Amino acid sequence: MFIRTLFVLAFTVFTLPAFSQTFKITGKVIDDKDASSLPGVTVVISKTTDSLAVRGGITDADGNFEVAGFEPGTYSLRLEYTGYAVARRRVTVADKDVAIGSIKIKTRENELKSVTVKENQIRAEQKGDTAQFRADAFKTHVDASAEDLVTKDAGCDI
Repeated sequence: MFIRTLFVLAFTVFTLPAFSQTFKITGKVIDDKDASSLPGVTVVISKTTDSLAVRGGITDADGNFEVAGFEPGTYSLRLEYTGYAVARRRVTVADKDVAIGSIKIKTRENELKSVTVKENQIRAEQKGDTAQFRADAFKTHVDASAEDLVTKDAGCDI
């Protein structure tokens, strides 16, 4: 009798989670200024009581997202996209799927207008048994001779 009761109890405990219902959260992410859809936005949804329990995805080509597997509770929604401010929303899942609708996110105003990348030019390369020097990598006067160029190179003597 005891083993039978223990078996029924264990069966009930291990099978109840399989019957619990989960829900999905859907929405669309659009630009605040022109209402255009934003593809590739990172969607992160975490439980407000446990920020380590995270689910997420990215928006499709039309800016839509769908994240499934949520039990009833309160969740924190975070939207991240390059060039845009992070958007946050609180979402409550009750007993059905949640359709948030359109979420507008604003562009960041402090973005850089342009970036200049500077790199040092390679002055010399060793290819096999030959050393190749780039003459345009050495600064000389306009009227400089070949001797002036060679003396600027370390390791060359005339």
